Amino acid sequence: MSWQNIAREIPWKNTVYDVAFDPKISGKIWAACSNQHDIPMWSNIQGPTHTGGVVVSTDGGDSWKRASTGLPKAPVTALAIDTHSKPQTRRLYAAVYGHGIFRSDNAGTTWRTANQGILPVANRQVVALQLHQDGTLFCSVAARRKGRDIEHNLTGGLFRSINQGKDWQKISSAAMFRTVDFIVADEDSQTITVAAMDGMGQSGGVYITHDAGLHWRHSLPKFDRDRLSYIEGFSIARSSTQPQRLYFTSLTHGMFVSQDDGNSWQPLDADHSPPFMSCLRITPDPDDAKRVFITTFGGGAWHGRLE
Repeated sequence: MSWQNIAREIPWKNTVYDVAFDPKISGKIWAACSNQHDIPMWSNIQGPTHTGGVVVSTDGGDSWKRASTGLPKAPVTALAIDTHSKPQTRRLYAAVYGHGIFRSDNAGTTWRTANQGILPVANRQVVALQLHQDGTLFCSVAARRKGRDIEHNLTGGLFRSINQGKDWQKISSAAMFRTVDFIVADEDSQTITVAAMDGMGQSGGVYITHDAGLHWRHSLPKFDRDRLSYIEGFSIARSSTQPQRLYFTSLTHGMFVSQDDGNSWQPLDADHSPPFMSCLRITPDPDDAKRVFITTFGGGAWHGRLE
């Protein structure tokens, strides 16, 4: 109903890509900040071009201070907090665009690299980062372009670590081009659903695995190819009350919903979604199965009910 700007004291206030709330200390927030916007859009996958960092607040965002010692001077696109670590020595993970994953074991006071296995080294454009409740870490890496083309072998993908970021393994398939967003099942870290973009002859859409990436099932919604012949998949979400219901957003064709875990899809028309084709993230209301919140790429934020 009402909003106020709490980013005035942040040194990299152009874009705040992510926030992490301490579950035990009221009002303590870490934020992933950048002076480079539009990551991971096509216009900004040529590597980091501006600075960024991590900031922390202990008063609910009224004031902020830097928490970036040990981080490269580059955009930070995602954060993950280990809720099993002690509050005063909270373990955090940060995705630094172009440089990979960094880890802090002292609540963000200092950071060190946690990149082993995120290959090739020439492309560590980490976009999304998630820590599962069983301790497994996941991150997605955007493809890296040079001019009008993707650089050879720098197509990005999905990576997994089972030892707190000490080592990483790529688990995405070659067909999963330009991996952006993903979700991991709460009850099983081997079940992962990925949103991907078209490119270089590979097909975008949704990819689902139930064995931590050994096998992937591709699911592609039918979209209007007369308007655009490719689909820029951006994010994926699952209903908190109806596990078989998936939401898929795209930058090119709006939103889609599946009632059968991605086996089939229906587009959401203007009566059931914002009248805007470039949709970013959709967040189901945890208290209302039919209500969702939607952010768009230039069309504002929306909320509504899906009957």
